[in-house]
Amino acid sequence: MPEPGGGKLPASRLYATHAGSLEAIVAGQGESSILLFSGAGVTLAGWRGLFPGLERAGKVLAWNRFGAGRSDRPRQPQTGALVVACLRELLQATGLPPPYVLVGHSLGGLHAHLFARLHPGEVRAVLLLEATHPRDREMLKGHEGQLAAVLGKLFALPQRLFSRQPARRDGAGR
Repeated sequence: MPEPGGGKLPASRLYATHAGSLEAIVAGQGESSILLFSGAGVTLAGWRGLFPGLERAGKVLAWNRFGAGRSDRPRQPQTGALVVACLRELLQATGLPPPYVLVGHSLGGLHAHLFARLHPGEVRAVLLLEATHPRDREMLKGHEGQLAAVLGKLFALPQRLFSRQPARRDGAGR
């Protein structure tokens, strides 16, 4: 049964790559080839809300990286280069032609960005949704102390709010 506000996903199947099998959905018709890159810990089911509408915009590939959904467990470190290489094998197996519209959510945005940099002649457009930036770690390095202090205060807030003693009327204990 579809989730409220979401559609029903087309059936998925497994496709072989040199690094193992990847689960994917290929659905839709039209000139555009749309590749959906999921965020960390999110399976292709996370795109359910876009179906069936997205299928009307073109041919859609939603896929699970290794370790997600029915895709094989990773056999080696999941570098961006490996993810993109296996995606290209998946594209070949599905027959989905370029140019591609890349849609990357969160961590998937890093992979979409890398795909676009490595294969610019195969990319029509890139859409990043709350995507991780390739330089996030580098940019945060100078702010680690400030970030840790803010997070420390934030995590202490519930304890401070819920462990207070009732206020005394005589003003003692302040």
